[in-house]
Amino acid sequence: MATKKQIAASRLNAQKSSGPRTAEGKAASCLNALKFGVYAKTPIIFDESPEDLAHLAAERHEEYLPANPTERSLVDTLSNIEWRHRRLRRSEAALWDHAANRILDDGQVVRVTSGAAFAVESGRLARCQQIVTFCERKHQRALTELRRLRAAPPDLEA
Repeated sequence: MATKKQIAASRLNAQKSSGPRTAEGKAASCLNALKFGVYAKTPIIFDESPEDLAHLAAERHEEYLPANPTERSLVDTLSNIEWRHRRLRRSEAALWDHAANRILDDGQVVRVTSGAAFAVESGRLARCQQIVTFCERKHQRALTELRRLRAAPPDLEA
């Protein structure tokens, strides 16, 4: 447990720090907790392009030619899931690199094995794979539903 003197020192230090003050500092600090961006509030995060997402969505709409709002929603789901899947592939590659860099020590040349890298980041890599699996299932469900809707006979209302 901290002593009264340590608590007082901590409070004094806290008064000196008010967080980032510049626009650049604020922009950087807002990403402190970002790991995968899978739960991002917007579909675009710092290293992604809105144009790339728009291009992907346009490709999917051109491929599936949705005929009504329900089909359009399913095609949008397919686009968004593919977008997140691409993000996860980049994240997984970055995790492997991060693990290898953590193993390398003091600039020495060391042969890093995938097993050693996995041991360093196994929890994060496993979580990444869980999210990939979730995305793949959601993608398959949306595609199955889109195909089912297109195969169903139209409602005959008099």
